[in-house]
Amino acid sequence: MNNPASSAAMPHNPPGETISAAGIDPLELSNKQPDWSASRPVTVAQKRTVLALLSVLLLAAALAPLKTACLLIAFCTIFYTVSALYKFAVIRASISPAAILSFSDRQIAAQEPRRWPVYSILVPMYKEPETLSQMVTALRDLDYPDDKKDVQFLLEEDDASTLEAARAMTLPPEFRVTVIPHSFPRTKPKACNIGLHLARGEYLVIYDAEDLPEKDQLKKAVMAFEDSAEDVVCVQSRLNYYNSGHNIITRWFTAEYSAWFDLQLPGLAALGAVIPLGGTSNH
Repeated sequence: MNNPASSAAMPHNPPGETISAAGIDPLELSNKQPDWSASRPVTVAQKRTVLALLSVLLLAAALAPLKTACLLIAFCTIFYTVSALYKFAVIRASISPAAILSFSDRQIAAQEPRRWPVYSILVPMYKEPETLSQMVTALRDLDYPDDKKDVQFLLEEDDASTLEAARAMTLPPEFRVTVIPHSFPRTKPKACNIGLHLARGEYLVIYDAEDLPEKDQLKKAVMAFEDSAEDVVCVQSRLNYYNSGHNIITRWFTAEYSAWFDLQLPGLAALGAVIPLGGTSNH
């Protein structure tokens, strides 16, 4: 996430600047550092292990079907019991003061005056012209110096409706439109790979088109990194629905997000476990 050029003054862009990403290899990471990439989800060793276990299971089922079934049931029972106990431990750990990094308005105000680092913001979008205006407003209203924002709307070149909507708007100088050329895989990670290649900031965050980030989120993220160990490279924001009372489905989603971001993820962090990341608001 660190960009060697980020310490220099960031040039202003012409309002509504459109940048072509032609010539940038979206799979550069998987080619140069395959061990760092998710382009190969299952390794050869993993495939061989699964095939070996499956062969043993089929052979056991053929030779002793009743005993094999009893062992499978016992294994599943033990697995679910351990899993349930671990979930209780995670929920218990989520109430730890160290589970969540939080900052009060007073702590944020005490930072001033200070030099805030350049912050790159990636917004991958595809056929979402109706959310563009809302996203521009939300990012423009962020409580962060405008000359320290580096905003990229990552739009596919065949997404004529969103490109047209973006070009029709008068975007602030710190906003730019990056046109993602047609290539495979046709995915959000591909667009973010290209956006990262063109990012100018010392810090970087990914937002979805429908997000409404809290106005002080960028400052909180910078402070979170400064208060964390040097090996911390990613901070995940807590998410929830802003239209929770709209209908029964949004209420269900709100309950699910509350359980995940208020009970599960903080507990995993407190236990020092691996943290799964969502698709948005990762700094």
